Amino acid sequence: MAKKKKTLGVSHMLDYANNQLARTDEYGSSDFKSGVCAMIERILHDTGNYNGFMFIDPNNSDHGTLGYFSRKYF
Repeated sequence: MAKKKKTLGVSHMLDYANNQLARTDEYGSSDFKSGVCAMIERILHDTGNYNGFMFIDPNNSDHGTLGYFSRKYF
């Protein structure tokens, strides 16, 4: 039996990425969030859906810090 092809919508992936970027547990590290940012930016740009992002806490957004990768994409 052939496998049925499944696809996910961009909005579904955007919601998932935003939830991961808002994580504050021990596994929501800068490295983890950096990877999520790279993934969702690629999806958004490739599909023509990139509308920017905002820092979750603008007072904690120095480049390379955990706060820098704690974002919400639109």
